[in-house]
Amino acid sequence: MAMPLTEAELFARCTPNLTPRVLPTVSARVYCPETTEIRRIHIAMDPVTGRPAVVSCSAGDLTCEQVCLAPVDGAEPR
Repeated sequence: MAMPLTEAELFARCTPNLTPRVLPTVSARVYCPETTEIRRIHIAMDPVTGRPAVVSCSAGDLTCEQVCLAPVDGAEPR
């Protein structure tokens, strides 16, 4: 009879491998809604969520909500 998995073993089996590594980044220029300026950012894929995330910004420390990555539907404002 197989032994049941402990909580730690179960967590380890369903959690992505988050070992430190260098993630490939992409450089982009985007409009920053907080500073109302064009900023240079570097984007990488978040290994946990699988969504793009800002890893560096020319504005300095990343203390914002990263709204520069919010999708735009292209609709005209009313």
